[in-house]
Amino acid sequence: MMEANGDDAIRRWFAARCRDPSRRTDGRKMGMANRWEPSTVRHPELYSFFTEAGAWEFIADCLEAGEALRHIPPTTEFPDYAVFMVHLPIFGERRIYMKLAKRAALDMVIGISFHYSTEEYRS
Repeated sequence: MMEANGDDAIRRWFAARCRDPSRRTDGRKMGMANRWEPSTVRHPELYSFFTEAGAWEFIADCLEAGEALRHIPPTTEFPDYAVFMVHLPIFGERRIYMKLAKRAALDMVIGISFHYSTEEYRS
């Protein structure tokens, strides 16, 4: 299991799997509760709506750029490790909430959330 004090290793693990189509999936395909909605979110630099692949690349870019990462310990409902980030906006942009889970048994990352944030988060 990953520990919260190994942020660099955690970021690398998640980013590598986000960039590899054979090592990523989303909660819809796994039958899990999710808000995986890339097509409803505009890319903050391109202003076009995200594609599935574009959302994964954006998440990996945010991880590699050092976006503030929050850790979610395993629960009975989901026994694997998870993280979330909120992409902080530049003037006029909306915050993008991204949540990922590690599926250790499959060596995969699962996209749980990708949507506009409805809450205020601070780094």
